[in-house]
Amino acid sequence: MAFVRSLTNGPIGLSLHAALGSVLVLIGLGLAIRAGATRRWGLLALAISGFAGIAGAAASGVRFVGTGNNGASMGMAASWAVAFIAYLIIMFVTFRDGTKERKALITQ
Repeated sequence: MAFVRSLTNGPIGLSLHAALGSVLVLIGLGLAIRAGATRRWGLLALAISGFAGIAGAAASGVRFVGTGNNGASMGMAASWAVAFIAYLIIMFVTFRDGTKERKALITQ
């Protein structure tokens, strides 16, 4: 209920924040599904960790909007940090793995 209220009756900044968070949850889920399709289990574990971080941040954000509890705000920040670190590692791993392919494409 707090989520819907933040989208419909909240200040514009809160509404945009909630809408962007919803999009990020969907993107995180899509990334986890795509990582599963690669059959690279380390990448899948990181993608699921990132998705769990985003989902945790969303749940904490909804709780914060509903109650104003400072612990919910801290949970949102900590969950975001988990997702950020997981996705940062994914970026470094996939960049390193694809370097030879990128060089081949650039030199053609």
